[in-house]
This record gives sequence, C-alpha cells and structure tokens, in this order.
Amino acid sequence: MFLKHLTIQNFRNHEELNLDFDSRLIFLLEIMEKVKLIF
Repeated sequence: MFLKHLTIQNFRNHEELNLDFDSRLIFLLEIMEKVKLIF
C-alpha cells in the first residue's frame, strides 16, 4: 500500500511538470521495472 501511494505521489509530482504523454509513459514503465525488481 505504501509503495502504491509513493508511486501515485511521484506521478503527481511529474504531472505538475506538465510532461508530454511519451514522457509520462516512460516514467510509468520505469516505475513498473522498479516494482518488478522489488518483488
């Protein structure tokens, strides 16, 4: 739950930077890779 909250928080921070769609997609993919490493 904490990890999920942290991920959402990071995504919101990036949203505030007004990144384009591709950048957000890459960011999400990076998070998914990190999650895979954790589990």
